[in-house]
Amino acid sequence: MILPSVFKQIEPTFHAGLLDDPLLLVRVRTTGRSLLFDCGPLHHLAKRTIKSIDAIFISHAHMDHFMGMDAFVRHSMVSGHVYDIYGPPGLAARMERKLGGYDWNLAEDFWSDLRVHEIHPTHFARTLFSGRQGYRGTFLGREERRDALIYANGHLQVEAALFDHKIPVLGFRITEKPGFQVDPQELETLGLIPGHWLQELKKNYYEKKLYLPIRIKTRDGEKNLTGEDLYGRIRRESPCASIGYLTDIGATAANFKQAEELFADLRLLICECSYLRNHKDKARRSFHLCTDDVRSLAEKLRPRYVLPMHFSKTHLKHPQDLYRELRLPTDVTLLQLPPYQTPRPLLCDEIEPPTPWRDQGERESN
Repeated sequence: MILPSVFKQIEPTFHAGLLDDPLLLVRVRTTGRSLLFDCGPLHHLAKRTIKSIDAIFISHAHMDHFMGMDAFVRHSMVSGHVYDIYGPPGLAARMERKLGGYDWNLAEDFWSDLRVHEIHPTHFARTLFSGRQGYRGTFLGREERRDALIYANGHLQVEAALFDHKIPVLGFRITEKPGFQVDPQELETLGLIPGHWLQELKKNYYEKKLYLPIRIKTRDGEKNLTGEDLYGRIRRESPCASIGYLTDIGATAANFKQAEELFADLRLLICECSYLRNHKDKARRSFHLCTDDVRSLAEKLRPRYVLPMHFSKTHLKHPQDLYRELRLPTDVTLLQLPPYQTPRPLLCDEIEPPTPWRDQGERESN
């Protein structure tokens, strides 16, 4: 699932089918680095993809959203990086128990660290699990939480809010930061002649050096301007594209109000849709959403695209019924996933048996 015309700097890929455990990877095109949203089974992700991940965002610690953390640690622990992991209250204690299930007596000084950020309504609580110390947890303290923002880099930011699934669950909003954009009409109006100076201005923009002067060409000759002054005149304003990621919530008025506040003006909503309409009673008991609930959210939020996911295996034989029932507003495009993305497990008779090893030189001499 890649929508290049919608997102300029980021590349969202949903690494799970309609019925698989959720796994959203958001890659920054210019850096090749990634963020992972939820951490179900990771065995079908290439190791180089796992190694591109800088931070993981866990909606909640149910097994299908958290079990892949073991695989992530396995593939990343020798990189020497510090990985940030964001999740709901109580995540640090669960991480400590998970890591404590292994022996780390051969830990090396260059092993990676895991920094867990618990998102509480009023504060962050941070705990460091140091690889060189065998992943023993050290509480780093608390920090006041002033708004929805929990993470940012030079290309995007992540906001979060707590929802109710009979336990606290995080919903996430990923928003691109404004990129370098020039308005051709303003160039014409100001009499500026495009040239090498535009590339220099773009380079200074991304290197945060707009304070440097730029020598520009105009119809009246050449002159110097600071990059900040110049870009302020020719910049093209456009809304930043956002992704909403929402899974495992009850269809309550409080949850829907929270969703309207966090997900206003979305380009893409990735939302659980666990049950069909005729299983609404089951959705209510388990605090999940059904097709009617997702349609209601889409009618209120009006994102450009909706990707339903995390469909219950109750409907294993008829996954297409989900798409037939949703009937979203005409200005909202429904995106369809294959039922499964994970490769089929191998059977015993499909495994190549071991053979006696013979040296290449020995084979050639014979």
